[in-house]
Amino acid sequence: MVSTLNRRTARSGGFTLVELLVVIAIIGILIALLLPAVQAAREAARRITCASNFRQIGVALHNYHATHGSFPYGALSQGGGRFGQPEWPTIHTYILPYIEQNELYEGFQVALGTWVGGRQLRPWYTDQFSSWPGIIRGHAVPAYLCPSDGRGGMTKAPQDATAVTGLVPLFTVNYLGLFSGVNDGTAWAESEHTAFDSRQIAVFAINRGAKISDITDGTSNTLAMAEYLTGVPTDVRGYPYTNRAGCKFLYTSRTPNTTAPDSLLANPMFCTAALNLPEMNLPCYPTATETNNTAASRSRHPGGVHGLLCDGSARFFENEIDATLWQTMGWMQDGQPLAVNE
Repeated sequence: MVSTLNRRTARSGGFTLVELLVVIAIIGILIALLLPAVQAAREAARRITCASNFRQIGVALHNYHATHGSFPYGALSQGGGRFGQPEWPTIHTYILPYIEQNELYEGFQVALGTWVGGRQLRPWYTDQFSSWPGIIRGHAVPAYLCPSDGRGGMTKAPQDATAVTGLVPLFTVNYLGLFSGVNDGTAWAESEHTAFDSRQIAVFAINRGAKISDITDGTSNTLAMAEYLTGVPTDVRGYPYTNRAGCKFLYTSRTPNTTAPDSLLANPMFCTAALNLPEMNLPCYPTATETNNTAASRSRHPGGVHGLLCDGSARFFENEIDATLWQTMGWMQDGQPLAVNE
């Protein structure tokens, strides 16, 4: 009698194989049901951080304006024209002191005043690489990066397949300034004082940053910056150190996250067949017609992108936004002060 009871007790303390498989299946179903909710919660947190980054940049731009009387230059070309030396200074370098990056700013100031071989430092000249200040090399700026992206890295030194070495490893950005017109040709034309439709003027340009009084369409109706992707480690998308689309220039000529490819320079670091990555929201079309190069705002947020308005507020814009509204929001004096919520 005792031995029978012991055998029953022993059997009741364990699971049969069928019971174990049922439990595993139930756990698997629960995980499958919970995972999308967890991912959605994480993305919601990343969107909040991204918007917060943009608001921080907006405060920095307004503090810069209060100090200097205008927003910073979109780019600096001391020699004039589209690629005049030094070319690489951008919105992001000018506002570093206003986002508590004073040491990095000073490093860029040293770079700005350094000449090698009769030329100012540029990250494109291999004979100058060792002259770039150490504080700059490999130093990321978290406030310039969207946590939903990251595929291009916090810093990167894109490498031309034909080059001996890559570019100087400098910080990448997910937030680019909007430039005049619809492509590089119109942005360059403004800086070179050639034929240009003044109704398509944007907040940023080469050797110009707008004053708030210039934004006649209204600061709450005009975009200053929008999201872009940092590409992959081997390309220059999100590496804002040259006056070209996808690097420093962004336009509202196409709606956010459009499936239409960005028209980028036919170059191993800009766009090739291998760098046309529509599955990563990085479609590009390589073209030698440089004036037609253009880039649309892109992000890894489901359904849209963040944009920074000139009043310093950050908004989320859906992919389905009216194309005309989106385009005119990128221009500050086109006479169409359409409301953001229209």
